[in-house]
Amino acid sequence: MAAVLCVPLLIWLVAWVSRGWLPQGDEGVIALKAQAVWSAHPPVQGMRSTSAASVPGVYAHHPGPIEFYGLSLPYAMTGWRPVGLLIGAAAWAAAMIVVAVAQAAAIAGRAGLWLVAAAVVVTEFAVGGSLVLPWNPWPPVLGMIALLVLAWRLLVGHPGVLPGFAAIASVVIQANLALVPVLAPLLLVLAGLGLRRWHRARGTVWPVPGSRPAPRAAWWRRPGVIAMAVLAAAWAPALAELWLISPSNPVELARLAAGTVDSPARVVGVVAAVGACAWVGWHLGDQPVGARTGLRWVTAVFVAGVVAALAAGGLARAVYLIMTTGGIAFVLTALGQQVVLMSRRRVRPAPRGAGDIGTAAQPAGGSGKVRVVAGILAVAAVTVVAAVGALTGPGAVAANPFTRLDDYAVHRATPVVNDTVAALRARGITRGPVVIRWTDGWSYGSFQTAVAARLAADGYTPFYDSPWPYAEDDAYRRIRHAPAGAPTVTLRDGPVTVTP
Repeated sequence: MAAVLCVPLLIWLVAWVSRGWLPQGDEGVIALKAQAVWSAHPPVQGMRSTSAASVPGVYAHHPGPIEFYGLSLPYAMTGWRPVGLLIGAAAWAAAMIVVAVAQAAAIAGRAGLWLVAAAVVVTEFAVGGSLVLPWNPWPPVLGMIALLVLAWRLLVGHPGVLPGFAAIASVVIQANLALVPVLAPLLLVLAGLGLRRWHRARGTVWPVPGSRPAPRAAWWRRPGVIAMAVLAAAWAPALAELWLISPSNPVELARLAAGTVDSPARVVGVVAAVGACAWVGWHLGDQPVGARTGLRWVTAVFVAGVVAALAAGGLARAVYLIMTTGGIAFVLTALGQQVVLMSRRRVRPAPRGAGDIGTAAQPAGGSGKVRVVAGILAVAAVTVVAAVGALTGPGAVAANPFTRLDDYAVHRATPVVNDTVAALRARGITRGPVVIRWTDGWSYGSFQTAVAARLAADGYTPFYDSPWPYAEDDAYRRIRHAPAGAPTVTLRDGPVTVTP
């Protein structure tokens, strides 16, 4: 099933490569930072946010740079070619599908498998070819489905998935600030549940071991210990930023929070919401949670998080919720599944297994007719997902606006990048420092980083400026650090110039 659901990813990957995709705009920054992982200046900040639009004067980055580290290996292995970034992004998307399918099947059998399959197909159709692009809003889309399934397993009482949950949650949260209020209720509920279960098992407060018998596994093999190690590794670069850059990103995030929760009523609302989530988790920790109950709580808490995000950012920033498309699809398919099952039970009650969420158990094996039907369904499934991939990729009829915009931006940036490299080589400049200057909106927002990423990949040392007012982890690339006499490339929406 997971392999079938990954077919659109392969179609989109081939489509982007065949159309000459290259990193530009924010994706150009991502390419530069992924390459910098292997340099003396590894990234310690996430991508820039639009926090100043919400709270004037606040210039925060997104929570962390873990995506750059994940993309750095495939990017390096392909010789810094753009396809390496696409492969890395597609591999992440495929991994999230595999995790979601496997974990859902483990907790709820075929009902869980079909639930996740439907959510993935809906998400693939809604987001399309953007799912294999490295822009930071896209990795959380399918990651959200995997995260909700793992949260479901944690609610039911399977702590073995805690390290995986910690890893995926770190990637999703570090991608974009808008996802913090979305996931905060879920994390608070799970924290309350975990504390209560620890208290019931050990008779003490976490992390105090207590006097009751401890698990037999060695301490370093316990899920909680492994999860803490995963969190430490995932957040180490962001923590290092505290000592390397001033003002640090946590300071700006604190200013953003203070500017968002800027009235007594909002403070009371936040405190009440935190208390309610913790109480729900503590209450759930007092009782066994079945698969169906766990699914209901996961979906309900996720919806509460989406509402919280809308309350924090307002309807004007609702577009950022496209990153929650996977989670919303999961909620809608779960709701639809429950409606269908309720309708079926009105006609004919069906027995349920202990871990099932409502489907009837099927006998092992099957007749020849069953195998034929299964084969037909498999072919139909492959056809459907292939159609989704073909219809929603770059240049396709059902491509969403984000995919179309990226395709258009790449189309505009490609000749500028090629002309820049050709102009430099025509002057015999094949290595060394190059200063890049912009003249208009497109040359700043798209061409500049596209050219910088290409030059860095080709062995040049690009320098370019930015109006960002605070120090950043790539400050070494600012023009003031360029050697005197370095050739200068001036970009515009047209022919480029190289001086001297």
